[in-house]
Amino acid sequence: MMMKITDMMKRSLEIQKKILLKPAESEKKEMVKELDLMMENLDKMMSKMHMMMKNKMEGTTEGCPAGEHQHKKETDAGKE
Repeated sequence: MMMKITDMMKRSLEIQKKILLKPAESEKKEMVKELDLMMENLDKMMSKMHMMMKNKMEGTTEGCPAGEHQHKKETDAGKE
């Protein structure tokens, strides 16, 4: 996924460079379409990454109330 993001960033910079070189109007429209598509893809990736992180966080705390691990460590240490 990181490779995809870096490829899009590189392509975005290439388009920005072309824009600075004063392209024809038709080329501008095509570049804007491409940038819009890249932004849409980045939004999808960010959404997917957010869901993955959310699922990961829920998976680590699932079935275990907050602080239960620490409480167990403290009570086990007191038994010794």
